[in-house]
Amino acid sequence: MGQSGGRWGPWLTTEMTTNEPQPIPTVAAPQGVKPQRLIKLGVDLHWHQYVVVRQIDGTSPQPPQRFAPEAFVAWAAKQVALADAVQCCYEAGPFGSVLHKRLVALGINRGFSRR
Repeated sequence: MGQSGGRWGPWLTTEMTTNEPQPIPTVAAPQGVKPQRLIKLGVDLHWHQYVVVRQIDGTSPQPPQRFAPEAFVAWAAKQVALADAVQCCYEAGPFGSVLHKRLVALGINRGFSRR
């Protein structure tokens, strides 16, 4: 079959170049313009670490990353500099309200509404 087509047509091949995550190319934005429109963060909160998945604009989610709680807040602050809007979703649980206040202070989730 391969690239010749067969049952699934020419668009399906059996060749796989890599299964490693590919870097997202960055393009320098004009000064004052942020390079991304929207960054979404999905966070699984635990006492000693946060596991975070990031999605930039409409791309596929990136592989999970692990952070100590303070390191996550510092990393989240950097995300604000990269996009017009940053949204964060997590199950609040016992430490969620404190984290929410810190993220809102950074400009994350501001203007986000539930519908």
